[in-house]
Amino acid sequence: MPTENPGDNFFPATVNAGDTWQGVISLPIYPAMAGWSAVWQIRGLGQAYNFNLTVDPNGSDFDYLVPALTTANIPPGLYAYRVIVIGTGVNSGLQFTALPLTPKGGFARITVAPNLSAVANYDARSQYEIELGILQATILQLETNQVASATYSGQTFTSQDIQKLRDREVQLIERIKAVNVQERILAGQASGRQTQIRFQQV
Repeated sequence: MPTENPGDNFFPATVNAGDTWQGVISLPIYPAMAGWSAVWQIRGLGQAYNFNLTVDPNGSDFDYLVPALTTANIPPGLYAYRVIVIGTGVNSGLQFTALPLTPKGGFARITVAPNLSAVANYDARSQYEIELGILQATILQLETNQVASATYSGQTFTSQDIQKLRDREVQLIERIKAVNVQERILAGQASGRQTQIRFQQV
C-alpha cells in the first residue's frame, strides 16, 4: 500500500539533546481515526530509540512529544529515522514505512546536537574548520623556519611544499564557504552571496 504523503517535512534537520522534541505529523493515507498507530524510530551507532506517537486532538494526525529528560541522554551524532504505521481492525497485521515515502522506503537522517547544559567545553568547528586550523599552523611553522619539516594529514612536508599546502588551504576555505551557504539555506536564511547587476542605457 504505497503512500502519497506530502513528504518528509515534519522533523527538523537538527535537534538538540536536552530539549523537548515536539511536533505534529499528518499522514492522510494512514489517519489515526482509521485505526492506525505510529512509531518514530531513530537508530544510530549502538543507539536505538522508539517513540510512540499520540493521536492529535483533530483525531486524524499524530503528535510527537519527547521529554527533555529523555533527549538529554541521547548522544550527539547523525541518526537514521523513519515513522512506521501499524494497523488495527480491518488493517490488522499491516505495517508500513510512512516516512520517508513508500515505496521509496529507506530512511531519513537527523542530527542530534550536544546537550550544551551538560558540557563545560564544546568545539563548534566543523571537520573542515578543524583541518584548516591544523593546516595553517603547519604552514606557519614552515614559513617561519620553526621546523625543517612538519607532518600534516599523515604526510611530511618541507618549506619546498608550501605552495601545495597553500593550494589545499584554498580548497578548504572554499569548502567551508559552501557548507556555510548550505546551512544558511537549510535554516531558511539568505545564502550570503551577493549578485551585482549593472544596467546599461541603450
